Amino acid sequence: MPESISEIARSLNLNCASYEVGRLQELRSRFTGKRQMRSVIFDVPSKGVNEEGGWAYHYGGRSEMQFNIGFERELERFRFGLAFSLEPSQFVSDVVSQLVPKIERFNELVRSEPELFDEYRIWVWCGNQIVKPETAVRSITSDEIRPRFFIFVGRHVPANLIDISDVLQTFDELMPIYRFVEGHPDTFISLRNDLSELGFVERFDVPQGDKTNRSIQGATSVNLRSRRLTVALRDILKNEDPNARFGTEIPSGSGGSIDLVVKTVEGFFDLYEVKPADAARHAIRQALPQLLEYAFRSENPKIRNLYIVSNADLDIVSEKFLRKLQARNLPVYYRHVPCVLTEISDK
Repeated sequence: MPESISEIARSLNLNCASYEVGRLQELRSRFTGKRQMRSVIFDVPSKGVNEEGGWAYHYGGRSEMQFNIGFERELERFRFGLAFSLEPSQFVSDVVSQLVPKIERFNELVRSEPELFDEYRIWVWCGNQIVKPETAVRSITSDEIRPRFFIFVGRHVPANLIDISDVLQTFDELMPIYRFVEGHPDTFISLRNDLSELGFVERFDVPQGDKTNRSIQGATSVNLRSRRLTVALRDILKNEDPNARFGTEIPSGSGGSIDLVVKTVEGFFDLYEVKPADAARHAIRQALPQLLEYAFRSENPKIRNLYIVSNADLDIVSEKFLRKLQARNLPVYYRHVPCVLTEISDK
């Protein structure tokens, strides 16, 4: 197993031919219009591979969102993923202003395509110290966009369990994020392959516990109430139609997944977005854009009704609003499911 950062960088270079990230320099040449200067991910030896510091970034990555590897020695772990380095240098003195537009695109992606980041974490350094511990990936805040800050998005493993193929696979999975952040929004046309079909699979699998919120404030429970509401909704729908088939977290075909899809015996699909809330208008505000995109980006003519599901009672004003949509032939409805305070079995 490679032990130094240079050895790891060389090993990644030697084994990347069958991975998309192995074409990184070719891709960068197309993006920048400049002649391809290197064919490897990491230029060893160079200023981008720091043996003493135990880190490396891809050749040309100083003013980009960079593919980054590094030892975090105090934590006895090895990181790999993408990073923004706001450390000035003699070659890039105003790196902050160069990276701000890219950070803005990154934040847009976190808001619009959050499922891309589900397997990764974010943490922030200043100098040689972690100043904001790892959390689920969230938007980069204004107080983090300053000189000497280092913002990392990716994974880490114990320093003695480095797997070169795992690092390269992770780099490939992160490539669409890199492409988009570097100013190529058409990335997601090719990423989705213009897929717009609802990928229904019969299953009922809801999260068993809390999910870490994408907030810098720390971990908050955002999923337990959704689970209870989804299970209670399933039981209600089963009583209404014993022949209905259920699918949870169904890929929409246009990005994101649908909380619950119900397939009728006639082959129609009803889409449900579950939003715990204290007020119906809040649930509607969150769920409505998702449901409209899921339904009207899809080519599936069998999508029938769209349901916003919440524990909040439907107020008169919200009911009138939905009736206006229905009058315009938008099949959007509201289902009130009383909040269940005790755990419900999903068996």
